[in-house]
Amino acid sequence: MVNKADFLLEQSAIVSYCETLRLPVEITEAIGEASSSIRRDARLLEAIANCCRLLFQADGGWKGREAAIRQYNELLRSSEEKLAAMLAPVIMISGLPYTTELYRSRGIPDAVLLETLGDLQLRMQLYRDKHGRWGTDSFAWLCHQFTGGMFRLGRLQFHLVQFPYPMHVFRRAGTREVAIFPESGISFRADGCINGTNGIDAPTWTSRLEITGRYFAGNRIDSDGFGHPDTTLLAAEEWEHVLKPKDTIIKIHIPQDGKMSRAACRQSYARAVPFFEKHFPETPFAAMYCATWLLSPQWQQLLPAESNIAQFRHDYHPFPLEGDDGQMFERVFGAKPADLAIAPRDTLLRRVVLDRLSAGGVIHSGAGIILKEEANGYFE
Repeated sequence: MVNKADFLLEQSAIVSYCETLRLPVEITEAIGEASSSIRRDARLLEAIANCCRLLFQADGGWKGREAAIRQYNELLRSSEEKLAAMLAPVIMISGLPYTTELYRSRGIPDAVLLETLGDLQLRMQLYRDKHGRWGTDSFAWLCHQFTGGMFRLGRLQFHLVQFPYPMHVFRRAGTREVAIFPESGISFRADGCINGTNGIDAPTWTSRLEITGRYFAGNRIDSDGFGHPDTTLLAAEEWEHVLKPKDTIIKIHIPQDGKMSRAACRQSYARAVPFFEKHFPETPFAAMYCATWLLSPQWQQLLPAESNIAQFRHDYHPFPLEGDDGQMFERVFGAKPADLAIAPRDTLLRRVVLDRLSAGGVIHSGAGIILKEEANGYFE
């Protein structure tokens, strides 16, 4: 366990740790200034040290992280706004020795550490772009990276989770054909979306799934990610049940730092499989999944086929979720415009979104899976 003294950082330690992460001078200075302010306040110093202990102690696990997040949220409420925005960077930098040791214990290369922890700079830059000063409001998110729960491997980020959606995935033996069935009891609308998508309540039919030793029977999700009330029957001797809710799976995240070509994403998928097999051999997984506005089925009709967003979807077996347009507005406009009629139309993406909504259409997030064997085979 790390003790309190390890978290009372002097300026020399701040500079050294920031240099390790190759942070720019301006961020290093901002973290150093915030750390100095913390050291002058005994109450705050003790609270920060306790938050670090909860987050970085070797036996804390998720309970420790959850307690650290609660402690951090209390600190936010009692700290001056400018300093509050710098608490997360100070805490993360303070725990760098723990993070480094954790990586080494797993045999994870330093290059992956730099790739992954570079998210601190990204999050601070996004905060500065929005507020005009250094800081971040992404403490809970950064906990994943700095406690070895998430890794950046090229363009994308990955971490092991339990599959959270009520979907079952089947694969035909000896082929790459995949079938996805929702669990029994999921309410769907006539348009094939899960009831409640985009806040629309219009239930029409309810899914049914039957799994026996002879067959799997259910409502198969189509290639666009929509459900249908017709029943599909799969022979158990021909199909394998490869994924069900709560199975371990790799979750994919997309950092907000540049374009996203299909080739770059495929390189990341191909890196992720051997990475987790080598460094987390005790945790088998069958697939990876992504849930994002980029997997909205509407992009196939709204954007050119060669666009990165339209291409992104083609590597996934899509399935529906009860999504909305919130994440899309955040990523495309920064926030949902108060008046769509005067919202900026300076990019193709913004124009097609506004045209779609003006015509009475909707856009919602979607999800999809990639089987482990598919990710492994992209470059064979």
